Amino acid sequence: MLSHKLFLKRLAVLMPLVFMLGCKEDNPSEPPPPQCQCVSGPPEITFTHVPVMGSHENLAGCVCNANDHALAVFIKVGDSWWSKPYWASPKTEISDDGSWECDVTTGGLDRSATEFAAYLIPASYDPPLAGGDYTLPAELDSIAVAKAQVKRQ
Repeated sequence: MLSHKLFLKRLAVLMPLVFMLGCKEDNPSEPPPPQCQCVSGPPEITFTHVPVMGSHENLAGCVCNANDHALAVFIKVGDSWWSKPYWASPKTEISDDGSWECDVTTGGLDRSATEFAAYLIPASYDPPLAGGDYTLPAELDSIAVAKAQVKRQ
C-alpha cells in the first residue's frame, strides 16, 4: 500500500500529463481566413493579416470595388523599400472574392521588415520596381486607385 506522501508525489507528477491530454484541441487546423466584407464605394485595400516580426507568414488582405486589378506590394527593411513577392513577378493577384495573399519573405532580411505598402493597380500595368530605394515609386501615386500602408508592431 502506498504511503500518503508517496501517493501525493506520484499525483504531482501525473496531474500535469492528465491536464495536457484533457486540453487537446478538437480541431488543430487553423481557422479559415476571414471573408472579405465589402460595401459599395470607392476601391479599397485592407490588411486582414500582418505577420509578426521574424515570421515567414504571408501578408494578406481584401480588395473591394475593383475589377481587373492587381496589387503592387512593397516591404520596408531598415530604410529601404523592396518589391514583393519577387523582382521578376512584382504583382499579387486578387481572388474572385477579393482576397489576396503575398509572400513577403522571399529573401535577405525580409522577416525584419517594419512596414508594408500595397497599391491597387490595373492588372495590365507593370509597376515600377523597388530594390533598396529610400522612397516608394512616386509613379504609383498617380496610377493606383487605392493604397494601404501599415507599420508592423
